[in-house]
Amino acid sequence: MGVALTYRSSSKLEPKIKEALLAEAAALRETRRWWCEPIGFLESPGEELLGFTKIFNSGYSDSSGRLIQVDNADDFLMAWNDCRVISEILAEWSKRFAMGWSLLLEEQPIGEITSTGEFSRELQATLADLLKMARAPTNEEARTRLVAEIDEKYASRRGV
Repeated sequence: MGVALTYRSSSKLEPKIKEALLAEAAALRETRRWWCEPIGFLESPGEELLGFTKIFNSGYSDSSGRLIQVDNADDFLMAWNDCRVISEILAEWSKRFAMGWSLLLEEQPIGEITSTGEFSRELQATLADLLKMARAPTNEEARTRLVAEIDEKYASRRGV
């Protein structure tokens, strides 16, 4: 399977809110280039949401069947980027719907997002650790450019 970021709502959701979040997540799947897998949720009849996203892509086969190995630092930066984006999306939903989230990486707790959209210290530290492992530029503008370059470098993962 691979390393997955898991996110679970930490409060009960009204059906209308749950439907709205599922619809927004479905739209995000199509409007953003994800490194490995898009944000997604499991179908569940309960009052909570549970989702997961595979965040690392150490290698893949292109459309001709050739194996493409991904540079380890590139993979960590792109995994960090998707974790950051997903966390920011969840934080926005937290603020709008006054709900919290618990996050796990490899089934180990890595932190929470409060109902006001604040990241716990543990989540902040995990994101910082991923970024450190990527050996990425500290300048946000340079990092944003590098993410775009890596996305293009491995464009064949999208069947391009």
